[in-house]
Amino acid sequence: MDRLSNYHASVQEYKDKIIFLRKIIPEAGDKSYGIHVAKMAGLPKSIIRRANEILLQHINQSKDHQIQSDISSSNTQELLFDIEEKRIKTELSELDVESMTPIEALQMLFDLKTKYKS
Repeated sequence: MDRLSNYHASVQEYKDKIIFLRKIIPEAGDKSYGIHVAKMAGLPKSIIRRANEILLQHINQSKDHQIQSDISSSNTQELLFDIEEKRIKTELSELDVESMTPIEALQMLFDLKTKYKS
């Protein structure tokens, strides 16, 4: 095992997008960009949304079991907030508000408010 090494691709993050910098760096990366890559590859939005839901469940489960003990609670909360924010943005970007009737738009707002109420 002495001949094996872990490397990762250098990435620049901007808002909810990533740019691969074409630079390979020794050691493991600090997070996975699999969902970003799937989005860049053009996978359907429903699959991307489901992947984000599964990731959020995994983070919650890991948090409950103290698996991520080396991550501070504030970092975990920031990560959860980022994932939730991206999920909401994705959901909003998929809405076709131009084709909605006013009553459909109001119903959609009510549904979103109910869904994301804390």
